[in-house]
Amino acid sequence: MKGIQLFVVVVLVILTVIPGCQGASAEEPDPRDQTIEDLETALLECQTTADQDIADAVAAAKAETEASLRQEYDDLIGEKDQEISRLVREVVQLVEDNQALAEANTFALEVKFSTFVIAQPTFDEFIEALNKFYPERLGALLGSHTKGRMQVTSLDNLEKFLKADGSNHDMFLVDRPENKGDLAAFAFKARWMESGLPGESLGLLKCDRGEGVHWRNVFATMEDGEIVFYEVVPNKDEVVKVEEPPTGRNIYITFDAKAF
Repeated sequence: MKGIQLFVVVVLVILTVIPGCQGASAEEPDPRDQTIEDLETALLECQTTADQDIADAVAAAKAETEASLRQEYDDLIGEKDQEISRLVREVVQLVEDNQALAEANTFALEVKFSTFVIAQPTFDEFIEALNKFYPERLGALLGSHTKGRMQVTSLDNLEKFLKADGSNHDMFLVDRPENKGDLAAFAFKARWMESGLPGESLGLLKCDRGEGVHWRNVFATMEDGEIVFYEVVPNKDEVVKVEEPPTGRNIYITFDAKAF
């Protein structure tokens, strides 16, 4: 019995000492577990790096957007400041021009004209002359002058009044791109009426003389027993006699004494 027990002990010792026999008794680690562990570590590192990259990108985009908006805001403020400065200058200039215009108008009303009315052609004579020079006239009006006579003044009176008028000094009546003298034509008619000169001697003409459709004044008078017309651009002090039907469209013309 003791011999058997001794044999068992010897076998156990041999199994314990011999490496081959030892490996057979212990479970070896699976290399796939190590691979999985390595992949998990690498994935964690990638996730951390990606999170940081996203955070950096968001911060950079936010900073860029804020800078861009700030620049746009500053640009708008700068433009508004420039616009305000321009408007202030225009207001100052307007005050000065209005003062000059008031003085010019006062002078215009005090001009010593020659005889205000130099002739009184009949309504039919006036229409005949108008048809000769403005045959395609549209919507021509003569106010209450449906019969009787028209009153006209002299070219000399027109030139005196034009010289005294302030249309070419008023900043809102000069030849600006947006009106081409439209305002000047109406203002000139209004001041003409205020002066006491015959209203039907100075009309308003809407036409196109190669620079688009705009308003100008048309002056009617008598020369050598005939009715003649002059086109007037008051803000340029221009007076051009109409020798024949003008080139360019004539859209509307009125000699209404009250039309302004």
